[in-house]
Amino acid sequence: MDLLPLTPRHQTKRYVPVGPPTEVCFVTLAEKLGMNVTDERSRYPRIHAVPFDSEHKFNATLHANPYPLLAEEYPYVAFVKGAPDRLLAKCTAELVSADDVITRDVDSEFWKREISYFGSKGLRCLAFCLGLIPKDVKDVKEFRAGTFGDTSKVKLVMCGIVGIMDPPREECIVAIREAHQAGIQVKMITGDHPDTALAIGKMLGLLDSGHQRHYTGVELDAMTPQELDACIKHCNIFARTSPANKLQIVQALKRDNQVSCMTGDGTNDAPALRAADIGVAMGITGTDVAKEAAKMILVDDNFASIVTAVKEGRKVWDNLVKIIVFNNPVNFAQGFSVLFALILQFSSIPLTTVQVLYVNLVTSVTLEIMLALEPPEPEVMTRPPRPPSQSLVGPLFYWRLVFVCSIVVIVVLGGFVWSYSALKYTLDQSRTVAVSVLIFCQITYGFSCRFLYSSAIRKEIFYGNPVAWLCAFIVFALQVFLIYTPGVNEFFGMAPIDGPLWGICFLLPTVVFIVVELEKLIHRRLVLVYLQPHVKHYERKIVHAYNRVMCCWGKKTPTKQGSLKKHKSSGESKNSPKAASGPADVEAQLPKEANVELQPTSSIPMPVKTTEDRPQKLDGEKSTTVNGHAAEISNNHPSSGTKTSHTTASGEEENISKTIMTTATTTTVPDQQRPLGEEAAGAVTKSDHTDDKLAIV
Repeated sequence: MDLLPLTPRHQTKRYVPVGPPTEVCFVTLAEKLGMNVTDERSRYPRIHAVPFDSEHKFNATLHANPYPLLAEEYPYVAFVKGAPDRLLAKCTAELVSADDVITRDVDSEFWKREISYFGSKGLRCLAFCLGLIPKDVKDVKEFRAGTFGDTSKVKLVMCGIVGIMDPPREECIVAIREAHQAGIQVKMITGDHPDTALAIGKMLGLLDSGHQRHYTGVELDAMTPQELDACIKHCNIFARTSPANKLQIVQALKRDNQVSCMTGDGTNDAPALRAADIGVAMGITGTDVAKEAAKMILVDDNFASIVTAVKEGRKVWDNLVKIIVFNNPVNFAQGFSVLFALILQFSSIPLTTVQVLYVNLVTSVTLEIMLALEPPEPEVMTRPPRPPSQSLVGPLFYWRLVFVCSIVVIVVLGGFVWSYSALKYTLDQSRTVAVSVLIFCQITYGFSCRFLYSSAIRKEIFYGNPVAWLCAFIVFALQVFLIYTPGVNEFFGMAPIDGPLWGICFLLPTVVFIVVELEKLIHRRLVLVYLQPHVKHYERKIVHAYNRVMCCWGKKTPTKQGSLKKHKSSGESKNSPKAASGPADVEAQLPKEANVELQPTSSIPMPVKTTEDRPQKLDGEKSTTVNGHAAEISNNHPSSGTKTSHTTASGEEENISKTIMTTATTTTVPDQQRPLGEEAAGAVTKSDHTDDKLAIV
């Protein structure tokens, strides 16, 4: 890591960071304290380095002892930084004087109070220790992370702790709030200290009346699968977790029949990414192993993008439903208008074959384009997630197929009879009225379908989708062209019409629009508010009674919450994963690429700004920027400098469904906060030295 000075014409001095954000953060701190980083490096040449890993949560560099008074007894020293609670347990002394390296017995209670205080303020704490290596240790290049627990090989001295603050950006807080409104629960799974996780969780709005508790990775490891399932439902914050815990949480969500989506960027995230229904890897900071294990790649590593993806997925689903609900009733109306004219023994049919083909191939397709480009409705992110089993063709489709088709057939035949029999116009003019009424009914019904459940009588109907008015104008202009162009109107069996007939052409489609809007009003006020809850109430009773009868017959046992489970002919249920695996199971599930020695993350240049003026902060290994903190979609939480992963659980078949598990990495903050998509809906930053994740459920 380094700071490269730049001197453009308009500035005297500016720095560009090179390396992991957390490391650059401390280089910046050293520069602010008046230290010359280049001189310090030459003064302490590095002999060996112990990279950070999620199990031990610290890293170290080894150097020749620069302190003359101790050089004879301890020829080598190690500079160690990492999780305070992990390093404090290994320390046997604390530093009293830095100049002479005077130590005394470590006061653990004092350091624990300071760590807790820093964490309660939302600061991500890192401890700095000095390791004194005795002269009887021959080869320091053989040092590994586990060596620092052996007091005969290294004596750790606690030197101090540093708090890194990266407050959640407003963008991330808004995204989490929007996810909650959409029925998506956000969980933060982080490697940070529990107090830090709680403080950041409060900032992000992850704590509410039903989710006040938090659990650590040690507590999760001690739980049975049944206890873990109950814990997942009532807890949004998990601190000091390991990669195995991420997999346990995904499996618990799947046992609860939730759709799980895990986001991650590290090699250790691969098992959880693969186990989740949707694995989302980070495109910028993600490793090749994580990308290979994932089903999707998030190109901008931004949690807010997950929530945007959910909104976009709901929009695409709604537009597909709108096209189906619009197209089929009007297409059936074309055929049924001719059919009922024959059944009612009309002297002449109201629509010719050429007219039906024109309506079907030109006007219907043009208006479908309007619905395909419809923006999301204002209420799209306030609806609960839909069940994964829900079909595009549902009760609304069948009801509109019968209801709208009947109305359109009535007005088409009515317009034909009105003009031909009552007003005594010619057959071609009456057919012109019939086909014009049919086309204009398509336009008015298409505008009503722009808002499937809510009223279309709103201001958004005028400016929400400019393409809608363009398509309507094209259809109307083509109809006028066909009516009044000599030769063309004869080919299509039409004739010019006068004012009274135009009045019929505009009146009857308006009636269709008003009737459909009244139907939607009744559906909202009567069906959704009164009838549907009662139907579901009795449906649950019937299902419960059915289960009890089946249980008495010995054919099946009652299912949880009265739901019916399908019998499997053989094999194990897809949503019944094995008990949460331990670290050994996690290692076994890693791809072959993961069986390599972890090395420090590669240097990535990123802008450095002071704590006062930087809009984004620099964080650890992996991160994405969200609300001033980075958000990794895999193993971090929305607190500072740690990874965040987001897990969403819901029954929704969208780009990002109900359960999104994400780990966010920071590229702009000093290792303090992690983002979470979205998403999927909370954001935190993850640092190089912690495994955090934010879950959206």
